[in-house]
Amino acid sequence: MISFSKSQILIIVIWCLIYTIGLILRLFNLFPLYYLIIVEIYLFIFFLLNIRYALSSHNNFEKKKHSDYFINEILLSISYLALIIYLPFLFSRNLGDELWSFIYFNLWNSLSIHIFCWFIYILCAQRNNQRKHRNLNYSEWLYIVRMLHNSKNDVVHNSTRKLMHFGIAFGLLLIYILSRIFVDIPLFSQFKISESLFINYWWFAISLHLLWMLNIADLFRLNGFSFLGRFATRWFESSIREKEFYTFTSAPLMIISWLPFLLASQPIFIIVAFIGSISDALASIIGKKYGKIKDSHDKTREGYFTGFFSTFILSFLGIMLFIPSINSIWLISFASVLTSIGFYIVDRYAKLISDNFLNSMIVGGILWGFIAFLQNFS
Repeated sequence: MISFSKSQILIIVIWCLIYTIGLILRLFNLFPLYYLIIVEIYLFIFFLLNIRYALSSHNNFEKKKHSDYFINEILLSISYLALIIYLPFLFSRNLGDELWSFIYFNLWNSLSIHIFCWFIYILCAQRNNQRKHRNLNYSEWLYIVRMLHNSKNDVVHNSTRKLMHFGIAFGLLLIYILSRIFVDIPLFSQFKISESLFINYWWFAISLHLLWMLNIADLFRLNGFSFLGRFATRWFESSIREKEFYTFTSAPLMIISWLPFLLASQPIFIIVAFIGSISDALASIIGKKYGKIKDSHDKTREGYFTGFFSTFILSFLGIMLFIPSINSIWLISFASVLTSIGFYIVDRYAKLISDNFLNSMIVGGILWGFIAFLQNFS
C-alpha cells in the first residue's frame, strides 16, 4: 500500500489549485498573464531543484575529483534563470491578446499535465517496485550497470546512446515539414496561426518537455532512486556514461543551450540543433569505432575530423536550405568553415564546461553574428 507524506499531499493540493484556477480563468477569458507567470514559476522551481542538488552534493567524493561536475550543474541552473528572462520575448504581445493567451495557455496546460504524468508514473513505479520486491539502492544499481557496460562492446553501447540524439533532430525537422498541414486544422486555423508561429511554438514546447523529462529523471536518479521504476532504470542503463554516474547527464545542457536561438531565427535554431545532436554523435561514433590515436580527453583525431566535416556539411546545407537571403556559395562556405572551426576548438579544448553546451553556444553565436553582420553590411 502506497502512503503519501504531508509534503506530497501538499504538492498535489497546490497543483490541483493551480490547474483549476487556470481552467476557470480560461473559461471566462480572464487574466491571460496568469499562464506565463505560472510557467515562469515552474522554471524557477527547476532552477531551485538543480541549484539545491549542486550545492548539497558539492562535497561528494566523486565531485571533488571532477570539478566539471559541479560547474555544469551550476551552468544548467543558471540556464533556467536565463530562460525565465527571455521566455516572455519568444512570443510577442504584438500577436494580439487572444492569440498570445492561446499560446501561453497551451504551454502552461501541457507543462502542468507533464508534472501530473510524472506524479502518476512515480506512484505506479513505487507500487510495482514494492510488488516485485525491487529494493536496490543507487550504489547497488551502479554496480549492475558497470557489469552490463563491461559485458557489452563499448562501440555498440556508445553508438546506441548517440543515435538517440538523431531522433531529437529529425523530430524537429518533421515538425517543420508537417507545419503546413497542421496550421489548416480548425483548432489552429481559427486563431490564424501562421506556419512560422506554429513551428516556433512546437519547437520550443517539445524541446522544453524533453528537457524537463531528462532533468526530472536525473534528479530522481541522484536524489530519490527508489522512486524510479524499471522503465526509467532501463533507459539509464542503455544511455548513461560512467562519468555521469554522480552528476547530470549531458542531454539537458545540450537541449537548453538551443533554446536562446529561437530569439535569433528558426534557421539558426534548427542548424544549431542538428549540429549539436548529429555532429557530436557522429564524431563520437566514428572516433570510438575507427579512432586509433587518443588524446588526454579520450578522444581521437578521427573523431575530431568527423565533427569538423559533419559540422561543415550541416551548416552548408542548413544555410542553403533555410536562409535563402545568403545566396553566395562563397559566403555559405565561409560561414560553414567558421562554424566548423568553432566546433573543433570546443571539441578539442573544452575541459570544465560540457562540449554539448559549448558547441551549440559557439556555433549558434557564430551564425547569429555572421548573419547580423551581413544584414548590417548590406
